[in-house]
Amino acid sequence: MTKRPSKSITAAFGLANTVPLRPDEQRATEGKESPLPAPIGQRSMLTPGVIQASQKSISDLRQERDRLKALVEQGGTGQDLDPDLIDPSPFRDRLPDDDGQEFQAFKEEFVSEGQKLPILVRVDPENPERYQTAFGHRRTRAAREAGIRVRAVVAELSDRDLAIAQGVENDGRRQRLSWIERARFAADMEAKGLKARDIRAALSVDDPELTRFRAVIGALSMEVVEKIGRAPKAGRPKWVSLGKLVADSPEAGRVVDETLAVAKVSSLSSDERLDSLIKALRLPGTSRRTDHDLDDGKGNRIGTAVFGQGTIKLSLAPKCHDFSEFLKDEMPDLIERYFSQRRAE
Repeated sequence: MTKRPSKSITAAFGLANTVPLRPDEQRATEGKESPLPAPIGQRSMLTPGVIQASQKSISDLRQERDRLKALVEQGGTGQDLDPDLIDPSPFRDRLPDDDGQEFQAFKEEFVSEGQKLPILVRVDPENPERYQTAFGHRRTRAAREAGIRVRAVVAELSDRDLAIAQGVENDGRRQRLSWIERARFAADMEAKGLKARDIRAALSVDDPELTRFRAVIGALSMEVVEKIGRAPKAGRPKWVSLGKLVADSPEAGRVVDETLAVAKVSSLSSDERLDSLIKALRLPGTSRRTDHDLDDGKGNRIGTAVFGQGTIKLSLAPKCHDFSEFLKDEMPDLIERYFSQRRAE
């Protein structure tokens, strides 16, 4: 009976242990067992490494990725798949490039020089006849458009393993994820139930950065992010600035829609679209938010009132939560006084 591979990211990289070691590595590993991989079943699953993914550091995983690449460059294993059977990762990260010429050049090189590295996929948990990509989206797309098969390593990966493999691979690419792509990736992982520690591992970020990702994605809809694009030159400050401007302005939704709807904006690069939005939201009159601390008349703070253009938001201390009921009862009289005052003016 064939042994099933463990559901570990290490399984995806276990074959990398067959790459010849450097002399210093050989001395460090003398006398230690180094299990060789073996294809398993029709899908050529890979054997697991000795250490489970949950015990491995991101540095370890990067080294395993590099070993996998080195092995394949030396003629490593894999199997040819129909790219039409391969779907994207369930965790979205990359947004479309501003210029399709770069991908066209990549595709031409892919076809003319052949596939140098395999993609990493898993069997779709919902459909055993299809696959999902951990990394290699561009290679899969190039093969699909060229009408050729794509060489792939198939491994059993949990959602966590797939996300970490995807994050590690992205971190090692020449064209890394832009800041907003990383925020989008984090939001997708969180929406699908991954724990914060796994999201941090996949993206190599700390808690403050994860909090900033949440704040910006929370202020902007995913639709707006996709309309702006990946903005490769824009780092955290611009996106955080945009998030705050949107959160602080009651008119933000209208301004964003109107700015992005202008025909000439679509011809701009994603970085220029981002700059256009920030500029539009900073125009005088766009944001009229004022914050007021509330106290009980004796100097004791009981909450905050945020007044915007057409909006009011109250945040009250726990001991004053019943004030909302009081305000609701008083609202008819307040509205009557308001209109009486306006009629008298």
